Amino acid sequence: MTAPEAIQPARTRALIEASLDRLAPDGPLGIAVSGGGDSVALLVVADAWARRAARELHVATVDHGLRAASAIEAEGVAVFCRRLGRPHETLPVARIDPSGAGNLPAIAREARYGALAGWARHHHLPAILLGHTLDDQAETVLMRLARGSGAEGLSGMDEISTHHDMAWLRPMLDVRRQALRELLREAGVGWVDDPTNEDPAQDRIKARRALAELAPLGIDAEGLARTADRLRRQSRVLRLDALHLAGNAVEVRAGGVFIDRAALRGAEEDTRLRLVANCIMAITGAEYRPRFRALEPAVDNLCGPEPKRVTLAGCLLEPLPGGDAPEAILICRETSAVVPPQELVPGQTDWDRRWRLSVPASAPRGHLLGAVGEAGMAGISAAASQNDRGPGEGWFSLPAALRKCLPAIRDGSGDIVAVASTKGTFQTLKMPDLNIISEDLVPGRLWASLPGR
Repeated sequence: MTAPEAIQPARTRALIEASLDRLAPDGPLGIAVSGGGDSVALLVVADAWARRAARELHVATVDHGLRAASAIEAEGVAVFCRRLGRPHETLPVARIDPSGAGNLPAIAREARYGALAGWARHHHLPAILLGHTLDDQAETVLMRLARGSGAEGLSGMDEISTHHDMAWLRPMLDVRRQALRELLREAGVGWVDDPTNEDPAQDRIKARRALAELAPLGIDAEGLARTADRLRRQSRVLRLDALHLAGNAVEVRAGGVFIDRAALRGAEEDTRLRLVANCIMAITGAEYRPRFRALEPAVDNLCGPEPKRVTLAGCLLEPLPGGDAPEAILICRETSAVVPPQELVPGQTDWDRRWRLSVPASAPRGHLLGAVGEAGMAGISAAASQNDRGPGEGWFSLPAALRKCLPAIRDGSGDIVAVASTKGTFQTLKMPDLNIISEDLVPGRLWASLPGR
């Protein structure tokens, strides 16, 4: 009797290689390898595929330092990469306290994405390959179902996604986890099993075990993955509605989003929820939308007869005055959620995940990069009245809430010497030679989240 087609190694390789042909952009590629079976199998297949295509492949392993064996496992990946002749780096991240508050898996995942994105940009890699499988897809759908997600969440993971301004490719979403183990056994390649993948306290492990229990009812990984595919197609139609609304109702300026309130009120409920959620994600750089149980009342308030300012997921949602009723809704960063001031250093810096600064080597030491804040507003007004180097045309016409969360540079005495302008540049107030180039990341991120733009 022949083995089932789904776990024949030759077919598994062909499926993954076909996905790589379809998904991979030109140029060198990065690949995240933990040492587990899924990512090691992806490395084995991607290595052979890249050799035939004469493609560069760079490998990275993120070490959270949460387990004593993690450094040994990372070194094992490095040894395997040396055998393959592929460059490898272990990326340490700040240790996460397992006993601390917050969602540990989500915090660790975010740290991984950040470390990998920075590594990829350093090596000029346009995309990073990830080892997510059909089983991961099914478990993700089940977990999101438990959270009450809509069609967008239940559509699961995309083959191509953008996060931390980096493209992430998942070429194995049609492949079962067991098929990858068969591939590795045939290739004579070992892997490690992370003991946390058996921790019954983790939601993903609960979902994995629930799938095993649900299989007799016909609810299995393949079925959930097919459902995710159908919902993904339906979600695209809904996203097109959001795009149409955005094209008619949205203006992005100085790191903030202005939405025509009448147009928002006139849209279908799901469409306006999607648009507001996308705006929040564009501003915060978050991978996931706010939970619907928090998003729905916030948007209902903004569209109601007497809207009030609310905060949600690190953003401020504020109705702007306009005659008898608010005419626009401002969505901007909540000042209290902005990252703390940090030292201004030469090179490229992503600040608060909203602005990308290119600081010259000649920049003076001892300066701090942080939000304008309440105190900074008065300082900028005073500087503008004392000399001709104001913050730029239109700056003072911006809503105060938006100006407060713009990036500014302070000298050793705490005085603001430069501030982001309305046009995405950095305007110097007291130091004409402080030539800093800045990029507002919000517009590109917002429009990239909507199809057709």
